Amino acid sequence: MPKYFLLCIILIFILNTESSAHDVNVEIIKSYPSVIIRANYFQAEPLSYAEVMVFSPESDAVEYQYGRTDKSGYFAFVPDGTGNWKITVDDEMGHFKETVVTITDDFFTGEDATAVFARTNDRSSIYDLHPVYKIIFGLALIFGITGIFYWFKARQALQGKTGKL
Repeated sequence: MPKYFLLCIILIFILNTESSAHDVNVEIIKSYPSVIIRANYFQAEPLSYAEVMVFSPESDAVEYQYGRTDKSGYFAFVPDGTGNWKITVDDEMGHFKETVVTITDDFFTGEDATAVFARTNDRSSIYDLHPVYKIIFGLALIFGITGIFYWFKARQALQGKTGKL
């Protein structure tokens, strides 16, 4: 009975796509004269009508522009200078993403083509992984360590019976 309970719990975490849909991704598309933001959840569901605040390099206290994404999760603004522009996206249900886009002089001349699709949510660290993947990793680690422990224990038991192995 406990085996089936554990299996059911694991399957619930693996197959629960609703919980994995709440991680926020933000794509920055630089296309002179505007910067386009595309916000979506983990599985590409758009953040429709999410609150967006853009802060210029000169002021972190007062927003340069305030608005909402459209139905498809897009928002655009026109920067008026160079520097690091802070952008926050908030769906007002507990999902929040803050990112920074760097505007250089090349952007205003139309030569900034290197950052056409700059993803701001890189999953490069175990700490940035989605919670479902962390759970799977943790369970795999527990089962692996348990297997090694019982392998050593069985080996010691066999050595004790035969005297050598």
